[in-house]
Amino acid sequence: MIEQQRPRIGEILLLRESIDSQQLMQAIRDQAARPGERLVSMLVKRTLLDPDEGALALSEQTGFPAALQRHLEGRQHDARSLVPAPIAQRWVVLPIGRAREGTLVICARDPTPILAAALKHALDTPVKLAVTPAFLLERLITAVYGPTPVEVVEPAPAEPSLADIGAIPVDRHELRPARTVSRMFRGKPDSSLNKVPATLQALDATLQEIDHAFSLAAVERLVIAFAAQRWQAALLVKIADGIAMGHRGHGDRLGAVDAFMLPLSTPSLIQSAHDTARIVVESPLNEVQERLNSLLGDPSVPVAGPAISRNAVEAVLVVGDAYEGTVRDTVADLERLLDALGAAYDRFSRSA
Repeated sequence: MIEQQRPRIGEILLLRESIDSQQLMQAIRDQAARPGERLVSMLVKRTLLDPDEGALALSEQTGFPAALQRHLEGRQHDARSLVPAPIAQRWVVLPIGRAREGTLVICARDPTPILAAALKHALDTPVKLAVTPAFLLERLITAVYGPTPVEVVEPAPAEPSLADIGAIPVDRHELRPARTVSRMFRGKPDSSLNKVPATLQALDATLQEIDHAFSLAAVERLVIAFAAQRWQAALLVKIADGIAMGHRGHGDRLGAVDAFMLPLSTPSLIQSAHDTARIVVESPLNEVQERLNSLLGDPSVPVAGPAISRNAVEAVLVVGDAYEGTVRDTVADLERLLDALGAAYDRFSRSA
């Protein structure tokens, strides 16, 4: 198996405009005097790099999805029952939770196909790996499991060997655009169901198409095409100069989408999603929100969420009532869809 050559993390950070060349060169010089300290961790500790931006850069370098701060904070808190301390401390890994199909999602300092196979062999369960800055992960592992004993670190390397994987095959791994682990989660599957719901199948297919889309316009069309199957109305607004401007959408009452304009200074569900950079379901009570609700077909619970690129909200997607499922299902689907859209905005802005 021939692995693709990884790009240097410093080059990725420069291309993403996460840091400037002067900061990078100083960090590289300092790193030479601190053997073993990692570049991203050094920059995060110096507050020169946002931890989530560092995780996304590592995702781009390794091809494994990024575990962002919200994923680490929202992790399952029964780590010791999922991964024993000797394994977590030796290979510097921490379980986050179960993916929608039951696979154990584990954040690793050095994710590789061999590590995934070794963990699957040691834990006797399917595993998916994610990546985050080493400094944050090491600190969390210490908080969960306590200080790593010297005898765990000294005799054994952090990287597992082929002897650690038993008969488990090593999956072929390809580098992919930066993405997050949000798409993996949708709560624990219902054990009474043998089939994946049709809407979930459609979302998975849409996310795969977004990953391989050749233009931003194609990505946005895919987002609205899925929204048309999932919700009775949807409106995608782009954010520019403090204004939310209608960009794409679907719904019987929307009319000319590009005629929609809403100042972010006006309280609305869109403003709340933009300002909090989170998915929101609580609407303000005012005429502006009533107008927005009317355009969406007067939904019982409208939901809005941001598409974030380079730590800035590029767009907001607001949707009406779902054709099926609960508000919780809508929030879960929106999070995965908006993560993919934000990653696409990031990807195409850097290639422009």
